[in-house]
Amino acid sequence: MKSKGARYSEEIRARLAKVPAPDYPLAIVEINRWMVRRGLSATGLADWAGIARSTVNQWCQGHYPKYNPSVDVSLLTARLWETMLAHPAPAPAGPPARFLTTRNAEEIRRALNACLRQHACEVVHGAPAEEKTFTVKCLIAEH
Repeated sequence: MKSKGARYSEEIRARLAKVPAPDYPLAIVEINRWMVRRGLSATGLADWAGIARSTVNQWCQGHYPKYNPSVDVSLLTARLWETMLAHPAPAPAGPPARFLTTRNAEEIRRALNACLRQHACEVVHGAPAEEKTFTVKCLIAEH
């Protein structure tokens, strides 16, 4: 039985081994900062890197090793780091924005405000990596 990480050829593994990526926890911090400066979500990063959106979402949240114990996280880290290096982000133009408003975020904001006014609840659902949890946490923090 092959492990999930076996889909990388030896050539790709050798190339990724040469990528100067930091360890996983530091890479998460740096890539998340880079995504903010680029205005990307985990979904956008996944599309740029050509990796499954749910995989990148797990990686960005620090859950990848827990859900994929048989996979070498350093290969994925190097691949995402390589994507970041290929697309440099502009320097921050001031204090970082607290929350990037998207169409999905506005829909969730309207639903949350309606729930607060009516003392009701709402089910937020959608595809993986659409920033549902992050958006709700940010909106709740605003209140």
